[in-house]
Amino acid sequence: MHELTAGYALDALEPDEARAYESHLGRCAPCREELAELGDLTEALAHAVPAAAPPAELRRRILAAARAESRPAGPGRPRWALPAVGLAVTASCTALVLGVLAATRPSPARLRTLPLRGATGALVLSGDRSAVLIVSGLRPAPGGRTYEIWVMKGATSARRAGIFSDTGKTARVRLSRRVETGSFVGVTLERAGGVTHPTGAPLFRSAPA
Repeated sequence: MHELTAGYALDALEPDEARAYESHLGRCAPCREELAELGDLTEALAHAVPAAAPPAELRRRILAAARAESRPAGPGRPRWALPAVGLAVTASCTALVLGVLAATRPSPARLRTLPLRGATGALVLSGDRSAVLIVSGLRPAPGGRTYEIWVMKGATSARRAGIFSDTGKTARVRLSRRVETGSFVGVTLERAGGVTHPTGAPLFRSAPA
């Protein structure tokens, strides 16, 4: 599961893999830290790669790396050395794809993960302050009720940022509002359709942004 972090950062996982990884992410601090570090790597590669390779050139380079990884052992190349070579090629491919994506984006996102207090999961925050809430083990909202997300600051400021009801094993919700510095995200249980102001204290909340 730890090996899926780079693919998740690139939004390159299959839906089933992404859901499984999100469930794991809520319980794994090292993966949350690695996901945040990939944001830093993307930003660094944006300055290291002068221009994005054309699609045909990118395809040629990735296929060449894949062929090298799958090349059978030959004279002077013992089979026990293949796993290390494969890992090196895989790392190179990851860096290549990250670099090309970073070079084609004018403002690469710096990812941060903020732990949740009162629930298992995290708030994934990008450099432009947009965010995704990931929470595991949350019971589905009762009939006629819904979970509502708030961007909160202090004891009085609470702005609506989304609603969700069907959580499954892991809920992944993109917030409709940016999370500014000093704010945190809280979730309350409200009537279906949501309300304009929270009716009670948050069931759980993120660490401050």
